[in-house]
Amino acid sequence: MSFRAIKDTARARLHQGMKVETLCYAEGPVGPSVTVFCRVNSKDDAVGDLAGTSLAYAERTETIPKLIFLADEHVPAKGNVYSVSTFEVYRVDHLEPQDGITITAVVTRVSKNEMSAYAPPGA
Repeated sequence: MSFRAIKDTARARLHQGMKVETLCYAEGPVGPSVTVFCRVNSKDDAVGDLAGTSLAYAERTETIPKLIFLADEHVPAKGNVYSVSTFEVYRVDHLEPQDGITITAVVTRVSKNEMSAYAPPGA
C-alpha cells in the first residue's frame, strides 16, 4: 500500500470518528438547508511574530477555525453557512486546495445577531 493510500485511509477513519452534523445554508437563512458532516478544526496562530525567527514577539493569538469535509460527501463553496449548534455558526471565507480525500474550508464565525437566523441541526 502506498503512503498516499495509507494517509487517505487514516483521514477517512479520523473523519468517521470526529465528524459533527451541520446544516449547510447555501442561499442564506431563508433558503433550504442540507445536512452535512464535517470536522471542526481550530488552530491558534501567534499574531505579531517576525517570520523566519525564533523570537517570540507575539502579543496575542488569533484562532483560525476550519471545517474539513470528505470530498466525496460534500464540496463546500465560498459564502456557504454551516450551523453546528445554536452558538456555533460559520461562513466559508475561502477554500484550500483539495488534499487527497479532504477539502478544507477556512471559515469565520458569524455575528451573534446573525446566528439566531440559522437553525442548528436537530431543531
